[in-house]
Amino acid sequence: MHNWKVMKIYLFLLALVFSSQCHSELVSDRGVMGVVIGMPVDIAMSKLEGYISTEKEYDEGWGCYELINPKNLELPAFFIGDEKVTSIQVTGVTEKTEHGIGIGSTKQEIYMVYDVVKVEPHKYYSVGEYLVVKLSNGNGLHFETKNNIVTSFHLTDSPESIMVEGCL
Repeated sequence: MHNWKVMKIYLFLLALVFSSQCHSELVSDRGVMGVVIGMPVDIAMSKLEGYISTEKEYDEGWGCYELINPKNLELPAFFIGDEKVTSIQVTGVTEKTEHGIGIGSTKQEIYMVYDVVKVEPHKYYSVGEYLVVKLSNGNGLHFETKNNIVTSFHLTDSPESIMVEGCL
């Protein structure tokens, strides 16, 4: 009887881990979840089930806002400027680039698969950096690190600019 309870707990935990990995997405050099850099916001919203716009919250003239999923903030956030997707921020552990780089990857792993064109000190952490990669299609990847570990990354239409807060 005791073994059956242990087995049920084990199966439950296994199912929980498997289900949390089911939303795993590959971040291509163009986009993720069917949304690509440069896509008009109305088309992007039609592809993002459960996402909401933060446009009304950004009335200070920032010129951009986000599309987020308030029920799962680990899913990518999509930054909108001029009514099109300009940047995609990844903070969840299941999303990876086409070269397998994601949250928890090391700075060394980034250098093994990408040509980093720019490195800048982190704005908030003395032990962090921003690493910028210019992709062949004109987009850019911006990796944010702390203690040489990736903590988030952006796919952006602005390969030369560091995306600290998501908007330029």
